[in-house]
Amino acid sequence: MAIVEDITPKVTSKASLKRSIDYILQTTKTNDNLIGSNNCDKYNPYKDFIFNKKLWNKEDGRYFKHFTQAFHPDEKKDLNLFKKLADEMVLNDKWKDYQIIYAIHTDNKHIHIHYIINTVNVMNGKKYQQSEVDLNELKDYSDRLCKKYGLSVIDKEEAMKKREERNKLAEDKAIKNGVSWKEEMLNNLRIIKDKAVSKKHFIYLLKTELNYSIKWIDTRKHITYIDDKNHKCRCKKLADGEEFSKEVLENKFNENLMKWKEEIASKYDKYLQKESINNNINTLSFTSFLKNLTYKNNISDDNKYILSNELSSSDLKDLIENQKKNKGFNYEK
Repeated sequence: MAIVEDITPKVTSKASLKRSIDYILQTTKTNDNLIGSNNCDKYNPYKDFIFNKKLWNKEDGRYFKHFTQAFHPDEKKDLNLFKKLADEMVLNDKWKDYQIIYAIHTDNKHIHIHYIINTVNVMNGKKYQQSEVDLNELKDYSDRLCKKYGLSVIDKEEAMKKREERNKLAEDKAIKNGVSWKEEMLNNLRIIKDKAVSKKHFIYLLKTELNYSIKWIDTRKHITYIDDKNHKCRCKKLADGEEFSKEVLENKFNENLMKWKEEIASKYDKYLQKESINNNINTLSFTSFLKNLTYKNNISDDNKYILSNELSSSDLKDLIENQKKNKGFNYEK
């Protein structure tokens, strides 16, 4: 059984790259026979990493990625087997065109391998990008290698079941003590849901108001919410399991957007009457109207975002033309 984890620090630099390489190559943890590389000299990885970055003029942004691959304590097989596995691991489709230095550590109860990857592709200079799907594919590749070399593979369904049981015990304990992060997340999400008018706006509000992040992947059924303390929860585990599903949220967004349009249309109509604008309605008059609202603080920062991101030029034209006819918005559009 091998557990693959991305342990890259949030902030990376030349200095942290050097420290990380020095750490994984410590002679108290590994030896020369258990060290390997891909697309670089295993005795001068730092120098090669920096040279490649300069070659492609990619010395900014994230400097490296750091992964570990940890094996079960009972798996005390020939170390040469783990070396062969690591040599194949660095050739997976995601990593093969990047510079990698790795070291097998034997100083703990369980054998584990550290992989440090230069984020600049040696073939085309592109920076390393990684999605959740990429990470899962990496873990699947690790599982296939474990099977190939006679190592155990974790039962993912059983592991998920145990993790959910642990989470449930922790949640019950938190509720008993009067503190539940999941309840707090639920209440916060309800507030944001009532304000958002689109998926993009929903994500924006979660980030700016709560410092929450979200994994909303079109090819996946469930949304995962992550709070400011890095607690994660899929939508099916919140409330009745449907309240924060994609379909329910999108219906709510449409409802909120329609109400918002009604509010703006009403304010715009009053503005036109006050300014005695009749037959000369145009985009300029609408722009003046928005500036007037902003200046007088009659519109929230939230609605400023909506105006700049969710109101298209066709909406503008529709609003202006229909106001000329005293019809307001075409809400079925």
